[in-house]
Amino acid sequence: DGAVLARCLDALPSETALKAYERTRRPRASQIQSASRANGVTFHLPDGEEQRVRDAAMKTFMESEANRSSDPVFSYNALEIELETSAA
Repeated sequence: DGAVLARCLDALPSETALKAYERTRRPRASQIQSASRANGVTFHLPDGEEQRVRDAAMKTFMESEANRSSDPVFSYNALEIELETSAA
């Protein structure tokens, strides 16, 4: 967040920088928040059949090529994303 805010403040007049920051960050922040909520359910199942099915699926995923693809959380680079400077 700080890197994107700094870039907005550096590139834009102060009266528009915060709006650009919000337009730039909101989609990603919403995506991360939704994933976090889903993980809260997935990773906190009580012991039982549903938990065993989840564990088996996670084991398969962790051993797959899909797990080796770039993760949207860790591959994000705040210094390279395009700033959303258009008026909304």
